[in-house]
Amino acid sequence: AIASGNTIGVGSHFYPTGLGNATGSGNYRGILGFAPAGSSGPQLSIGLDSTGLLYLTKGNTTDTQVATSGTNLMSISQSYHIEMKTFFSSTVGTLELRVNGSTWLTYTGNTLPASSTTLALCLLGNPAGATTAAGQYFDDLYIWDGTGTVNNDWLGERNIYTLLPSADTAEADWALSTGSTGYTLINGIPTVDTTYITSSTADDVSSFDIDDVASTNINIVGAQVMYRATKTGTDAATIAVGLNDNVGADQGLVHTT
Repeated sequence: AIASGNTIGVGSHFYPTGLGNATGSGNYRGILGFAPAGSSGPQLSIGLDSTGLLYLTKGNTTDTQVATSGTNLMSISQSYHIEMKTFFSSTVGTLELRVNGSTWLTYTGNTLPASSTTLALCLLGNPAGATTAAGQYFDDLYIWDGTGTVNNDWLGERNIYTLLPSADTAEADWALSTGSTGYTLINGIPTVDTTYITSSTADDVSSFDIDDVASTNINIVGAQVMYRATKTGTDAATIAVGLNDNVGADQGLVHTT
């Protein structure tokens, strides 16, 4: 949950193929919002009206707008990068929305819903009853908070690259469900449950090479390992997945089931 005193940033490429209803008619097309757990709609929301103007509303998207993007307007079928930074407080909250690196909208005041002191959900593309039937596309989504010493403030426009296992290594303790190569069992898109690697022995380790990024002319600000795992028995089990950057191995967080 996002409690009072916390800062959350959300960034994404955004491509609208339609706008919302006329100004003042309510139910405009939502883009990005936050909501309490179990909520039926956003309680802090950015949306578009029929002119491409961005609105910020407290409560649901039919409620009163508390800030707008002024003369800055979005157009359909055009790509943007949006990033919103919110400090959550009932008294001294702040919100800033940047589009393509420029500030389009700001707000100071209560950024928490009246019905709750915490928010738990980040909502993307919530139409909130908008009658304009059109799509919104999001890509390269990231979320950061204000903790730690890195990636805790504006990140700007970023691309996310998916790197898949591309070769086995000599470190190959986990057994293969079939065949003689392990990486081909775990690099499928979409993922499947019929091919896998498996182990029931403590401290077994398997390592795999991964593809290089598409370009060397980039600044990498973070890396995250994504995996799917299932436990077949009833006893407690642990698993850890990490990265080796040729300097040292990062085991990653240990997950216990």
